[in-house]
Amino acid sequence: MAYTSMTFENKQTLTHDHMNNIISGIDELRAEKQPLTIDLNIPSGLKIAVLGASNSTKINRNEVEITVEPEDVGVSLSAYATYYDIGTTIGGYTIASSDVGTELTFIPTESDIGKQIGKPNNYAGNNNVKTWWMHLEEQFNCEVIPVCWSGSGMSSHEESVDRYKCAHSWHDSQIRKCGIRTPGTMNRTAPDLIISWRTGNDVTHEPYCTITENYFENVNWEYPETDLKEDGTYGYLEALSLTIKKLRAAYPLTPIVLGGAVFIKRVDYDNFPCTNGIHNFPAYNAAIKKAADFFGVHTLDFDKVNITFENIYPNYATDSSITPVHANNAGHALYAKQVIKDLVTKVGDLFDFNINQ
Repeated sequence: MAYTSMTFENKQTLTHDHMNNIISGIDELRAEKQPLTIDLNIPSGLKIAVLGASNSTKINRNEVEITVEPEDVGVSLSAYATYYDIGTTIGGYTIASSDVGTELTFIPTESDIGKQIGKPNNYAGNNNVKTWWMHLEEQFNCEVIPVCWSGSGMSSHEESVDRYKCAHSWHDSQIRKCGIRTPGTMNRTAPDLIISWRTGNDVTHEPYCTITENYFENVNWEYPETDLKEDGTYGYLEALSLTIKKLRAAYPLTPIVLGGAVFIKRVDYDNFPCTNGIHNFPAYNAAIKKAADFFGVHTLDFDKVNITFENIYPNYATDSSITPVHANNAGHALYAKQVIKDLVTKVGDLFDFNINQ
């Protein structure tokens, strides 16, 4: 299929020349650690939500569920209280530890303007790192909505720990954050794209996320109601399916892209491919691709960024030589190159464009 142009809903046009410039620019950045500086010249205005984990957190940029605006004064609002909201007073009520994980209803006063409810957990190691999605903002001239939580996964396997309540990707609070709230209401505008990349914690924590064999092969398949399986374990594909179900219910016209698992050293890292005692990394990536095919969505191949067990430390991660997990600037630049490449080569299918052939 040859695209001559793509027109946004706001009538801005992405031309064939733009596409050629993008692809040739990426080809020129093949050299290892070469700075990511492409003039993509893409029309601005896209809103991209990133449903991510610790590798994608950025303090002061991570989305909260509600920030009280002047238009919210006197309006009944609700949000899920997190561990990081304890002690916050809003609408005359001070959030207690017993409120964590509970949806609270409140009516803000003028003194509450600027207060936030639904705060996330951030990975502090990213403070001085230019995350992969920051590159995306720069190169696509777009706005990223980072819905990320350090320690989170697709599943709710840490729900018993207060600081992880509301953290799993299919929780209503996480789904809400992907949209942009209209002040004075609970209404949210859908993003143009949602990237779901929560794999690391599910992959490396035994026995939380098993991969259900032949999960999509039942002709009477229906969306699950929970990620908890009959044997008491948590199913990765169940959690992923439930996340997609809720995202599609909330934002029915928004394309969803699934991020693949990256090779990180956290468990049994002396043996390749890394295993959590149940499945290995390639098995998770195969499952993600099978889910993508089933739901008719695209994938981002984070496992194809040339980061390996042999070169990850200290080249692309700086946590420790024993368990390097989180990417440094060089690692995030490689992630960004792969994301840009995947989005560009699939962009005609990802966004709600009018395509003239």
